[in-house]
Amino acid sequence: FYPYRYFASEGFLPGYNFPRLPLSAYLPRNRRRSKDDDDFLSRPRFLAVSEFGPRSIIYHEGARYVINKVILGAGAETRGGDDGLLTRAVRCERCGAIEPLLGEGSPDLCRECGAPLGAPTPNFFRMRNVTARRRDRITSDEEERLRIGYDLRTSVHFPVVDGRPRRQRATLVDADGEPLATLTYGHGADLWRINLGWRRRSETDPPGFLLDTERGVWVRSQNPEAPDDDPEDPATPQQERVIPFVEDTRNCLLIEPATRLPDEAMASLQAALKTAIQLVFQLEDRELAAEPLPARGERRSILLYEAAEGGAGVLRRLLREPEAIRAVAERALVLCHFDPETGDDLGSAAPDRERCVAACYDCLLSYFNQPDHPIVDRHLLPELLLRWAGGKVEVSGGDAPRDDHLAGLLDKCESELERRFLRLLAGRGHALPSRAQVFLAEANTRVDFFYEPEHAGATAVFVDGPPHDSEDAARRDVMIQELLEDVGYQVLRFHHSERWEAIIDRNPSVFGPGSERPPAQAQHPAAQVDPAAERPDLSSADERGETTPPAAEGEALAELLELFDDPWHAAIRALAEHPELVIDAGGELGNRVAAQFHARVDSSDTTLYIVDADDRDAATALRILRERGDLALELTASHPAPLRAVLDALDSKD
Repeated sequence: FYPYRYFASEGFLPGYNFPRLPLSAYLPRNRRRSKDDDDFLSRPRFLAVSEFGPRSIIYHEGARYVINKVILGAGAETRGGDDGLLTRAVRCERCGAIEPLLGEGSPDLCRECGAPLGAPTPNFFRMRNVTARRRDRITSDEEERLRIGYDLRTSVHFPVVDGRPRRQRATLVDADGEPLATLTYGHGADLWRINLGWRRRSETDPPGFLLDTERGVWVRSQNPEAPDDDPEDPATPQQERVIPFVEDTRNCLLIEPATRLPDEAMASLQAALKTAIQLVFQLEDRELAAEPLPARGERRSILLYEAAEGGAGVLRRLLREPEAIRAVAERALVLCHFDPETGDDLGSAAPDRERCVAACYDCLLSYFNQPDHPIVDRHLLPELLLRWAGGKVEVSGGDAPRDDHLAGLLDKCESELERRFLRLLAGRGHALPSRAQVFLAEANTRVDFFYEPEHAGATAVFVDGPPHDSEDAARRDVMIQELLEDVGYQVLRFHHSERWEAIIDRNPSVFGPGSERPPAQAQHPAAQVDPAAERPDLSSADERGETTPPAAEGEALAELLELFDDPWHAAIRALAEHPELVIDAGGELGNRVAAQFHARVDSSDTTLYIVDADDRDAATALRILRERGDLALELTASHPAPLRAVLDALDSKD
């Protein structure tokens, strides 16, 4: 009983961040006594799915009770909707993800791992409050089943917003860049705890329990044809096999090693990480929980979730803070009695302690992982944890690995300025945008980059080139920004003349703190230009008779040259070498006129359109550009000094 829960239900306090209502069991006392002596037991949902499970035995104040009935709501139907008893869902047997199904259809592939999905399960039964009946004696079979317990599985479902799962993925890589593990963080993910039946059941028995869907009575015999020897709990013909489950919302982190580890190593790693995170972030043992996915007998990944109501907010720090995962790995090495620098076995937590052979209560053993005690072994971890301690986390803004996600964003960029913005984020180790070129109907505009919200709000990013310097464009940008902010978006603008690193550093909640700072030559050119600096030599390397080494072209120049035909590469390279020019590929002109410009050159205050003089529609392109007041230059691929021609054209504008 929580006093603030009571006040919240009465409307005195807001209802957010209060403990979710637990499940209760009604325990009737002796019939000869008054109903005032009846009692209720309450348990958190994840505990109630087993403690208040079908035919479970409860010992309370010297008496035995058996859970024999579910309290069904008035008018509850067997299937469908929020008022129905049963829910359809499909669970991935490879990764443990679950997908609730509202309609008749079912996905063929898992949204999380891409594995083929089986047939959906139509009979998931959401646990409700239960009723127990007093029992003086229990059979030896019931005692044995109670000792072994239920077959419980945990599944995770990331909420879907605009058709996309709301999660954040990152890759843990070692010092050589080799992937060590994939980390998937979900803020407010839905966790399902599913009761598949007794562990001590035949392989031919289907999962679940028989339930009288009319009265809510758990059928004592799992064989509907067998006679029931309990006259007070008779079997009824209205029976259906159901799979009980409970659901709750938690902040969770999935950790999947890059290479498949044996169950012994996974169980040991799970125990070490859980305890190390608690020590590094000063959490209580009950504030953080860890479970294997998809099942205890097939460990592919580790599910960590914040068990405290509202969450402690530490799991997301493993992705956002560069040193967090290293600190956890080093603490795990110390916890397992190894030197964090060399990996040497220290034997025990202290010199005067008894030597730890495989595991002890100073390292991997605890009350909460007792089923794993026979298989955990600290000697399986030092090599792996040493690599983790020397690694770093690369955060991806989407579902794919960071490098693949970056490549996809680069393909969607519409200007070289946008590509340089992405490379700046990647080079400094910041979080990448979730999507590029996203249309936001609220403001009837398309943003250059978009960051999906992790918990509240979303961020729209604009990369503004020289065309945005005009008064009309600036006025339009202000209007769009106000519209977006009015509907709850955060708006960040990166002007071509501003220092982008400063904007990024002022917004760590969006971009993260970053992992490394690259050398000055790797930073965005717009951030390196000093307006007061003396103007550099305007001639290109080709004009000075120098040869540009291939290594100096870099990845950015190579991608730019791919947008042009081979005869133009020398001219485009000469223009791209100039630090005050931004070069981009051309495009079509006009609505119905077949004409195009070949390249676009942006300086600090002017935009120049280059038209290929060898193009048969060059005259038409020049006429269109000049009619709309744009600066245009007719140029050939074989021009002897393309940079000088472009700079002269830009100066003529002044």
